[in-house]
Amino acid sequence: MRLLKFRMPEDFNLFLFGDLHIGSILFSRKKWEAFVNQFQSSYAGLPADRNYAVCHGDVIEAIRVDDPRYDPRVHKNFPLEQVQDAAELLSQLGDGLLVVLQGNHELALWRSGDWGMEIVNRLKEKHRLRRVEYGTLTAKISYLRHRGRRLLFKHYATHGRRLIRSYADDPERRESNEKLILKRHLKNMAGDALLMSKGHTHKLIVAEPKKRLYLIDDGERIVHRYTEARQGDFIPEDMRWYVNTGTFQKAFVLGVSTYAERMEMEPVILGYAVARVREGKIIGVDKVYLE
Repeated sequence: MRLLKFRMPEDFNLFLFGDLHIGSILFSRKKWEAFVNQFQSSYAGLPADRNYAVCHGDVIEAIRVDDPRYDPRVHKNFPLEQVQDAAELLSQLGDGLLVVLQGNHELALWRSGDWGMEIVNRLKEKHRLRRVEYGTLTAKISYLRHRGRRLLFKHYATHGRRLIRSYADDPERRESNEKLILKRHLKNMAGDALLMSKGHTHKLIVAEPKKRLYLIDDGERIVHRYTEARQGDFIPEDMRWYVNTGTFQKAFVLGVSTYAERMEMEPVILGYAVARVREGKIIGVDKVYLE
């Protein structure tokens, strides 16, 4: 884990993405290009220079030939070539890219080095990205006001390991169950983080804060109060934003039997999330579907 700090404007957009799996034919370059085009354009009323991003790992596929998932028709290039490709693609985000996390796919090659760190080193040295930091598997990020360095909010970001699954028949109940599972995975990991995000599951989920009404008394009368998020202190679990960041990897393609097909997995939504920060506060998190 790393503790990171970035000085930010009070109004910005934070793109939350990951799970590209570069090196697999299932990685959708077309969807990545759409993501980059959006990142390099105005979003939600702000110009492109107010767009920032955190990558949640599994940037490369890094499947070994002795892995049961390995298929020479699906898994292309050696890890070093995948790292080079990953650095080229991530560099398109410029200095708006703040953090790159390590995913379990990069971690699987730990005997031969830290491939997540290698991607970031290439971004810094070859592509001259000044701000990008390597977050390891998990990073806790403090966003500070550009002037005065006042804390805007904290962000707990991890690649994650546990899956999110619901077998409910009703789509609304399934969505609700998945949000509850996401919150259960993250809520105890950082009590002072307003934003909590993870990758890994290839699901695009956003659980927004829910205020709770409670009663107190002032000695003479009953008073209504609502839970609230106070920066720098414990933030009630239901007052935080929880995000699962989606993927750029397709589950099915013509001509090959993919791992998802063999395991009878369901189709996945390709996409990412964008947190809209205005006057230093998160006012919403958008789910962006890549059609």
